[in-house]
Amino acid sequence: MQDSSQAGLIGDVEQFLALESAAGSGFELYLKALDSTVPWVRLIAIQRLSESEACNASAVCPQRFSAVVRRQIESNVPNERLEAITWLNWIESLSQMGLPQERHPDGLPVLPDSEIRKLLSSAIADRNVYIGDVAFERREMFDFHRAGKAGERMQVVPALRKSVHWLPGQHDYSGQHELLPA
Repeated sequence: MQDSSQAGLIGDVEQFLALESAAGSGFELYLKALDSTVPWVRLIAIQRLSESEACNASAVCPQRFSAVVRRQIESNVPNERLEAITWLNWIESLSQMGLPQERHPDGLPVLPDSEIRKLLSSAIADRNVYIGDVAFERREMFDFHRAGKAGERMQVVPALRKSVHWLPGQHDYSGQHELLPA
């Protein structure tokens, strides 16, 4: 690599290869990768941790994951703050996909529902209005998925920080989210 601007790619690829070679050998390396300076390495770590039964059975994972997400939400870098919201959305979506017998009473152990909601609520106050709006929309959708019933609809207007719920047979408006039967 003669181009000095691309010399850092070697270290990035080495991190990726270390994660790939560790697949199936525990989750400690993935927890360490949450501190990587490379966003896509952190994303791989989040995905692997959230799908790891060993991580979900551990008391260490939720504490570490929550601390990293909190750190990202408080970062001075807007992309890192938005990345934290994306991670929370990923974990929440995995929790929703689980079959009833696989579900845990408070979401996935890697990050319980109560903690997801608390972190999303804290991100709403972000100094970047767009990031705050994204956090508001994700929190409203999170609450809707937890409390809504099949056929109910909701429209979220992040810029106004408002959401409207409709029961089946009420006002029909395109662009709204509908909770489908499980």
